[in-house]
Amino acid sequence: MGRHYVQQAFLRHWEAPSKPGWIWTYIRGVDEPRLLPIDEVAQSPGFYDDDVERDLARLVEGPTTPILDMLRRGEELDAAGRGLVAVYAVTCIKRVPRHRERGLEMLPKQLDEVVARTRADLPFLSGGDPVKLEKLRTAIDVARAKFQAEPPPEILEYLRDPRPTRDQVEVIQRMSWRLLSTDPSEPFLTSDNPLFHFESLGIGQSISEFAFPLSPTRCLHGCFQPLRLGGTLEPRHAERALVHEINRRMANSATKLLFANMKAKFPLTLLGKGHGHYLSRINWTYK
Repeated sequence: MGRHYVQQAFLRHWEAPSKPGWIWTYIRGVDEPRLLPIDEVAQSPGFYDDDVERDLARLVEGPTTPILDMLRRGEELDAAGRGLVAVYAVTCIKRVPRHRERGLEMLPKQLDEVVARTRADLPFLSGGDPVKLEKLRTAIDVARAKFQAEPPPEILEYLRDPRPTRDQVEVIQRMSWRLLSTDPSEPFLTSDNPLFHFESLGIGQSISEFAFPLSPTRCLHGCFQPLRLGGTLEPRHAERALVHEINRRMANSATKLLFANMKAKFPLTLLGKGHGHYLSRINWTYK
């Protein structure tokens, strides 16, 4: 059994009513869903070191699980509870395979930017000596090739670290939170990336937002659009179109797995559209 990158206690809110402890699992590229044990999904051998696994359980999952249950019941949170949920939310972004995958995808671009800036400084660093300039250029090329072939262990360890930064947590806390409710007949889905955000925007821009389904009937949405009556949490009923949009997001961002508490056709349809289909921002209006 491997390390779970989506908490088992979290996934149990999507367990099949007819078979507790099991969950309907929709796999990208597979035509039929599978009913699988929750302890066997969203996990990978050696994904975390033992100390990281213990810290996740002790500092993130243990304290926050009852707070998430409060949200599922539609209850308000105090400042401490809101802070715990913010930590959990950022951890959901950083603890999954997609975070590591995206970090590795971004390395070549970041490396090119560093190399370009360094090359621009070479005439100054060489003091105008053409021999020294050529040696520096060669040294940069060698260092670049070495980095590409084998990124430094410190970089790889950073990508493996699921712990959120203070700035990331504070951004989530500053957002306006809306608690969306839907009927069981129109359920929210979750995935191996349980918290959706637009990767191209990140979470710190004025137009950033996140969608975080907490159960088939509850979803937490955060953005910087103000709440109707102020406060810290606004309950909203999610119309069918909004539920569909959030489920499209979950399917689009799923690395491989989409989860539901039922066997149905629509999760397979959403997964079949792939990663690249258009997703709309959610604009909150009030009559």
